[in-house]
Amino acid sequence: MKKGFLLVMACLILLSGCAFNTVRAGISASIEQRVTDHYLSEFELQMHRVNFSMIYTQTFSLGGFAHGHTNFSQGDSVTWKVEAHDQGMSSSYTTQRALVAKQIDGTSWWYLSLTSDEGEFAYAMLADADLAPLTIRFMDPNTGKPAELPFEKPTKEAYAQTDAYPGMLPESYDEEIVIRDPRDLLDHTISTERITVGAGSFDTKKLEYSYEDPDTGETFGYTWWVNSQVPGELVRFIWGDPKDESFMKGEITRIDRGFTTPLAP
Repeated sequence: MKKGFLLVMACLILLSGCAFNTVRAGISASIEQRVTDHYLSEFELQMHRVNFSMIYTQTFSLGGFAHGHTNFSQGDSVTWKVEAHDQGMSSSYTTQRALVAKQIDGTSWWYLSLTSDEGEFAYAMLADADLAPLTIRFMDPNTGKPAELPFEKPTKEAYAQTDAYPGMLPESYDEEIVIRDPRDLLDHTISTERITVGAGSFDTKKLEYSYEDPDTGETFGYTWWVNSQVPGELVRFIWGDPKDESFMKGEITRIDRGFTTPLAP
């Protein structure tokens, strides 16, 4: 049950309605004349798109919080530890997001990574002004050099070849996801609280949201602790109720300045 559990939890966040507005394009039938090196198979390239999509969701929508990206300065990096609990089983992973460079045309280069018992994945992303991915770069193990790949939304079939989203893709998978401010969608309360996490102590606003699915009657709960001076704003989150058997929680463990990576040109 543990294998692939984190990826399933990532999908649950995506389907919860608070995932970031990301992948929009359809997949091309012929691939990879545009890849820097041609040693990777079409299947491997599709898997990179699948892995990147999962990591993008986890880093740009931690705990369903899809805001705060504009307060990153060039070189800012945040590292998070996330724990997932489900019916007595527990898993954890770390994720990192960093703004590597802003460009005069409004695009930007970001670094994204996720490390767990499943392995380590790292990508650089060229994003448009709305932070939708345009190009991804990753280290090609065959050459030891970065390979560059235009980002196109993986097909439903590509996801089916992994254990990332088993049986959980919605019928509306091919439709564009439109994200609105959760304050327009969810009941919420706001209080203040000083908390201590791995990255230090912060004065935060505590935001508590709940949402009831009108079709199933299920209730989803989010608690976010935010500080506008922290890159990404989010300091800690809990998704779900720790009193229940299934929930996810995370906190920021490190803030760095002046981050660079060889993956970004």
